[in-house]
Amino acid sequence: DSNHLLAWVALRRGDRATAITHLHQVVAASRAPGRQHSLAAALRDLGAAYLYSQEYTLAVSTLADAIDLFVALGSLFGEGVARMNLGIAYWYRGEYAQAMAAFDPCELMFEQLGARIYLARLYNNSGLVAREMGEVARARELFERSIAVARAEQDFYETANALDSLAGLHLRRGDTPAALAA
Repeated sequence: DSNHLLAWVALRRGDRATAITHLHQVVAASRAPGRQHSLAAALRDLGAAYLYSQEYTLAVSTLADAIDLFVALGSLFGEGVARMNLGIAYWYRGEYAQAMAAFDPCELMFEQLGARIYLARLYNNSGLVAREMGEVARARELFERSIAVARAEQDFYETANALDSLAGLHLRRGDTPAALAA
């Protein structure tokens, strides 16, 4: 659907309002019979757009709707991505236990699917939430797992992202040498 593509172009350009408008059009068009997968994907992406726009309450409700549809459709990948975004929305709202609960089933989903880059992202996001919860050892372990997976996949962006998270953890603890070594 061209509106879906236009929405992603608008998001990449930072024009969140235009992206949300296009995604609402995709959602409306996808409510037609036989378009359940398109509807689920549109709701997932609309939830992500709300997340990027810092509209966390709308992100949570929209992503929950997307998850319900993906579950009904048996789409593990769609469900996993929507759950990870839901966890991020909870994290940004300061609801850390809910964030971890949203993340929990994703590891098995991404492992079953061989979606290794999403697994690296999941570990990094989970580590960031664990850091906010004051669980330093758990955060470090999750960042290290993210780094290992991203390196194995030769994904330099995800590797750098997780290394930055690990360095940030060390800096928060006042350990500048460890941060520099990360």
